[in-house]
Amino acid sequence: MATVFTSWRVLRDQMRDEAADFLSGKAGIASYTIAVGGSTRQVTYRSISEFLEALKFVEQMAAEEMQPPAGRTYAAVGGRP
Repeated sequence: MATVFTSWRVLRDQMRDEAADFLSGKAGIASYTIAVGGSTRQVTYRSISEFLEALKFVEQMAAEEMQPPAGRTYAAVGGRP
């Protein structure tokens, strides 16, 4: 079943929900559509190792997505000594 990408957290949750079926062999293929930066990519996993590697990456991206934005630092005197 193709899943449309909206955010890393949503994709992570969808992959976790489908992991049991995929890992037990009930679903032989896991497929996701990821659209980022104006380009769309269809990703299909046919082996457990491919799926687990992708899930690990998506979990890392979801963790980064949940981090608060980093503040910008400015030099006190405009960067001049």
